Amino acid sequence: MIAIEKLSPGMVVYDVHSEQAGNTTMRRIGVWSVRIVSVDVERGVVTAHWNGNPARSFYARRGKFPWRKDEPVMVQSSRFTMRLETREEKKTRLAKVKK
Repeated sequence: MIAIEKLSPGMVVYDVHSEQAGNTTMRRIGVWSVRIVSVDVERGVVTAHWNGNPARSFYARRGKFPWRKDEPVMVQSSRFTMRLETREEKKTRLAKVKK
């Protein structure tokens, strides 16, 4: 979740949620980019391009949006599925970068 005060025009945030995997009952994690066009803090409205589509208005819930500031890292969990990295995997990845 990201607060509306932290958003600015031109910023790119990421939408992450579960979606249906084709014409099956299986689910998968989807990640889409959201490019912020304009921000109106007083009204709680953000105009943004979601996944390259035409710009539209999004309304904040309790002053926040369900987007992520940093692009999430996906890990291949089996041959055909991807998942979000766990906290432990993130800690080890960041520790390797700092070395």
